[in-house]
Amino acid sequence: MQASDLIPLDAPARVRAADLCEWFGVTQNCIAQWVKKGRIPAPLRVGERTHWYDTEAIRAAFRAEEDAREGKKKMARQT
Repeated sequence: MQASDLIPLDAPARVRAADLCEWFGVTQNCIAQWVKKGRIPAPLRVGERTHWYDTEAIRAAFRAEEDAREGKKKMARQT
């Protein structure tokens, strides 16, 4: 199963880190590291302490990562 498949199809447009943690089975520290490393887009800040993640942007980031991984596998098989 791909990471992008873990996001429910009926997920709201914006979610909190807790939702991402539940879907991916990781901690909030892991989510923060993914953002820091550029694996997923940074959250939208609403106020001082509220952060919302764009569900479609997260899904797109994981799909791009998966596509890149598949492209590398395909290239390795051709050589």
